[in-house]
Amino acid sequence: MVAIIHNSSSLRNALHYNENKVKQNAAVLIHSGNYPKDTEAFGFSDKINRLQHLAALNQRTKVNTVHISLNFDPADKLSTEKLKNIADTYMQQIGFGDQPYLVYQHHDAGHPHLHIVTTNIKADGKRIALHNLARNQSMKASKEIEKEFSLIKAEEKLRLHYTLKPVDVQRVLYGKAETKRAITNVLDHVLPAYKYASLAELNAVLKLYNVLLTKEQKTPASIKVVDLYIVRSMPMVKRSVRRLKQVLFIANQHLKTLKRGLKKMKKSVNNVSEG
Repeated sequence: MVAIIHNSSSLRNALHYNENKVKQNAAVLIHSGNYPKDTEAFGFSDKINRLQHLAALNQRTKVNTVHISLNFDPADKLSTEKLKNIADTYMQQIGFGDQPYLVYQHHDAGHPHLHIVTTNIKADGKRIALHNLARNQSMKASKEIEKEFSLIKAEEKLRLHYTLKPVDVQRVLYGKAETKRAITNVLDHVLPAYKYASLAELNAVLKLYNVLLTKEQKTPASIKVVDLYIVRSMPMVKRSVRRLKQVLFIANQHLKTLKRGLKKMKKSVNNVSEG
């Protein structure tokens, strides 16, 4: 099992990400911890209000959102009940057992995985330290859970530098729902996990997943955006307005993460070729 932890300042964005997956039939809310209602009875306000109430108790802490993904080997035998128990055990072992959290099972990748949304602000207003959480508590918890639940062990390199297996080219066929999910999944993991000095370096990684990212110099008038980056499946085909509209949701969804990375570039994006 490989655990990936993303910290941010927006509970709403983390929750919306998972709720949008539910709307796309790519995920389902299977469990929750430390909520006053049964999971099945939740509305959106129930989910977010509990988390935001705690976050509001500490206005000085800006990074108050913890978004975790637990990734399993495709050969692992995982019932819904087992996934719930794994999530509870993991949260307890990393020190979040008393925090409210939501557990989503996603079906948008080639391997089983969960997403967990929680906050690091406790009921007394104090924050749970996030420094080295992934390297220390999380890694230890992952190893112990592998033993306890008889999961296939992840190699150490995989734990430290987790990347997805290259997406099957035959599945990345443009215009299908599976393509959007596959590309989104790749960006979710590659953008925050890699350090890149140029767009060319970033594309060197993305191409392993049959994905290419470019900055559009000219955008059709029918698509009004300030700064558009698009991603497309490979091999590339002739561009069209319809294709731009289809990938636009992916570009906008990851734009903030992308821009943070591109700020560190040594060369201007405009001087980097697509190839």
